Amino acid sequence: MEHFNNTEEVIKKIGEFLNEDGLLITTIPNLTGITGWMQRWMNKPVYEIHKVMSLKNICTHIENAGFTIIKSELINPISFGVTLDEIDNKKVKFIKIKKLILKCCQVLELAGRKIDDYFFKLPKSELLSGGMIVVAKKNIAE
Repeated sequence: MEHFNNTEEVIKKIGEFLNEDGLLITTIPNLTGITGWMQRWMNKPVYEIHKVMSLKNICTHIENAGFTIIKSELINPISFGVTLDEIDNKKVKFIKIKKLILKCCQVLELAGRKIDDYFFKLPKSELLSGGMIVVAKKNIAE
């Protein structure tokens, strides 16, 4: 959904494939925080193929498309899910230094995940969370 400008229309079309009691499960990257900033800086062509939405934004689109939200939340308390893959054969400038920076960030991410798994739950915030998930059901006309 994060690749289309007409988000609500896309959600409605996807909804046509659901049974009456089916669920729409949506996961999208969180590009409103540090992951988005890093993606834009490290590999702007990848950033630009996304429609940046907050959790509130995607929930609003889903509701406007005729669904009721069952659950929505940020996932991963800390993530640096940045891709350095080429888009349209556009080379990533300074790729070696960017890979090194990304590797350092991923070490921090791993440490955060270990803390979250084994010691205490870290808060999920739009600044650091890597993505979001929304579970919704289709509104049935009565």
